[in-house]
Amino acid sequence: MKRFLSSQEREHLKAQHRTERDKRICDRIKAVLLSDDGWDPKEIAHVLLLSDDAVNQHIHEYLELHKLKPENGGSLGKLNEEQSRKRRRMGGSEGVREKRFVPIQEDSA
Repeated sequence: MKRFLSSQEREHLKAQHRTERDKRICDRIKAVLLSDDGWDPKEIAHVLLLSDDAVNQHIHEYLELHKLKPENGGSLGKLNEEQSRKRRRMGGSEGVREKRFVPIQEDSA
């Protein structure tokens, strides 16, 4: 397959991949870059642990729309607004037990 990304586009995608926190967007970027390198979509799917259809869709959406961001928006939160405010005030750690390291003491016998 002929390369479809310019060197400038490749560098932009690599830079975005380095700073991106959303794993889904990182997977899309990797799929596009690997496809541009000539990888087969089945190979890309295998390496990225995605379905063949997902990889084909990611590549198609990038080529047609330059789309990397998923639009499903994720799942809805389980907390009501009051619980969310309380959690933010508490630093988000309410109800989470602190893990402590306790060294094992060896027998002196």
